[in-house]
Amino acid sequence: MPALRQAFEESSLSSFEGETDVVAIDFGATWCSPCERQRPIFERVAGWFDREQPEASVVFVTVDVDENETLPEQFTVRSVPTTIIARYEDALLWGKRWREKKRFQGVIPFETLRSAVADVVAGDE
Repeated sequence: MPALRQAFEESSLSSFEGETDVVAIDFGATWCSPCERQRPIFERVAGWFDREQPEASVVFVTVDVDENETLPEQFTVRSVPTTIIARYEDALLWGKRWREKKRFQGVIPFETLRSAVADVVAGDE
C-alpha cells in the first residue's frame, strides 16, 4: 500500500479518502537547500514502508510550495522544509476530515520520521 506521489499538485487530500487513512506530506521548494537534503530521507522512509510494511495504509506525498499554494495554506506551512503526517478521522462536529497528527520543520533524521509515521499508522500518535 505505501506509495510515493511526487509533485502532488491537487488542492486537497480528498483524492486519498477511501484509499488510505494516513498521508505523510513533504513540503519543500527547489530553491531550498535543506529541502533538497530532506527529500532523499523522505523518499527513503517511503521505500522502507514499501519494503518492510507493504500492508500499512499510508501514502507519501511531496509538495512544492511554489507550485501548490493551496495545500500549504490549509496546513499553515510557514517555512520549508516542513513534514506533516495527517490522518483521515472523525471530527466531533464535521464528520471525517484530515487532521494533522505530527509536524516537523527542518531536516529530520530517517529514524525519527520512520518512527513518527509508524506511530500514526498504528494509531499511537
